[in-house]
Amino acid sequence: RLVCKSCPPGILNWMTGTGALSLTEDTLIVGHDGLYDGQCGVGLRQTHLSMTDFFWPEGIHDFADWYTRGASHLAQHLLDMAQESSSHVESQIQQGLTASNNVKRVVVLLHVPPFLEASYYRGRPSDSASAPFYVNKTMGDMLRRVAEQSPHVQFDVYAGHTHGKRQFQAAANLLVSVGSARYNHQPSIQTLEI
Repeated sequence: RLVCKSCPPGILNWMTGTGALSLTEDTLIVGHDGLYDGQCGVGLRQTHLSMTDFFWPEGIHDFADWYTRGASHLAQHLLDMAQESSSHVESQIQQGLTASNNVKRVVVLLHVPPFLEASYYRGRPSDSASAPFYVNKTMGDMLRRVAEQSPHVQFDVYAGHTHGKRQFQAAANLLVSVGSARYNHQPSIQTLEI
């Protein structure tokens, strides 16, 4: 947020803190840095796994505090955050579509994949134990609904988090692309299309 604020307007945008932006005359860009919601696979309350996020008391969110209060407390906070991120993205999309009748494409930038089918790690689909931490199902449900309501608009979703490159056609006009990643400061270009 601070880096984005320090740049001239329109140069670098933190999508969680902004509305829909026009990329071209007929293309909008929207997004949010929301996290997983704990609803996929066996669910947060049933999985035997946890994330390192839960043990960093000075992380982005106070997961460590939520985690020590119990799984149901953590699950509710994750679900609240997922609903907030989903509402924000939906609001951005509606704002952009209302402002212009020329929109033919909406680029959606997310951190976590919105569908289990797009969630891969080390070349394999996320299993039922890890899925609660690798999918924002709340976001996926909203995107499917919005895409169905706007069949004339192509929705291209770009996500990361799972580090596994994957594409998933969630609907005729809803394509999800998840980028691969490696630690140790090795960024790479994922695709030339935007």
